[in-house]
Amino acid sequence: MRTFVLALAAAAAVVLPPAASAEDTPATRRSLRGLPGVGLHVQPLGADAEALGISADRLERLLRARLDAAHIPVLDAHQQQRTPGRPGLSLHVTALRVENGEFLYSVHLDLKQWVALMGGVSATLETPLSAPATTWSPDYRMGISPSDDAQADILTATREMIDHFIGAYRRTNPLKRPIP
Repeated sequence: MRTFVLALAAAAAVVLPPAASAEDTPATRRSLRGLPGVGLHVQPLGADAEALGISADRLERLLRARLDAAHIPVLDAHQQQRTPGRPGLSLHVTALRVENGEFLYSVHLDLKQWVALMGGVSATLETPLSAPATTWSPDYRMGISPSDDAQADILTATREMIDHFIGAYRRTNPLKRPIP
């Protein structure tokens, strides 16, 4: 059992994406206020995820369909570049086949925006320094699944993540109802 736990911890270190600097709180939800839409970026998948029949294209279509259904515009690259902050959702899905044939997986979604650094050296410059930063992110989804269930479990976790974003976005940007 101890060997399994150590192997699981080592695999988690490989599977998890780098830690994000934001989370889903009322303070980070303020970074969603007034966004006219978001760009989409699915990080490249590894061979184990692709062996399950999951592709970056399939995940992007899933994200786009859910955002469209929630009436949240998906910005193309040109629109995203012209939008203040250049808001973009980034999805990182990792799957790793472990010795017993099961899959260890993680799913992480975050919103990145360009932010200006106002203090320090940046305050003395004519144009403040700016860089992309994670401004909103829910918790990771991570699990272990038998190979027969792994694809469905990863797609379910991805749906949960985008639905979490949609809920946070809508709490901050309610749909405007037409007045009858």
